[in-house]
Amino acid sequence: MQASEGDIIKILMVDDSETDYVLTRMNLETGRDFRHKMDWAGSFADGLAAMKKNEHDIYIVDYKLDQGKSGLDVVREIRLLGIATPVILLTGLDMRKISKEECDKLNISRCLSKHDNDPTLLISIIADTVLHYRAERGYGDHL
Repeated sequence: MQASEGDIIKILMVDDSETDYVLTRMNLETGRDFRHKMDWAGSFADGLAAMKKNEHDIYIVDYKLDQGKSGLDVVREIRLLGIATPVILLTGLDMRKISKEECDKLNISRCLSKHDNDPTLLISIIADTVLHYRAERGYGDHL
């Protein structure tokens, strides 16, 4: 991953529900000073292909994907390729059903419920996560 041009955060959302993608995109657009570009992959295969390109600053991945795959499966694949881009895992399921140990092992930054529709919280988490990642990698400390 490279530092984003013009401090725009490049987000890839991997979710087999276009409705959830649109709702998330609309939530992020409420942030007046939150400069971002959001792409969408609507399947496990499309998400993995886009993530392999390593062109985004952060991935937002649904826990339950198509083909019987999970968000953990796609993250596992990119981690095996050495891609360290931050991941936020979203789920509509009971959060207690997601293994914290597995999320930690895959270096998933945050697990969030889809039912928590607080755009300010999501924007803050994305910005803080990307800022921390860029600082670790020496890309600068601004967004």
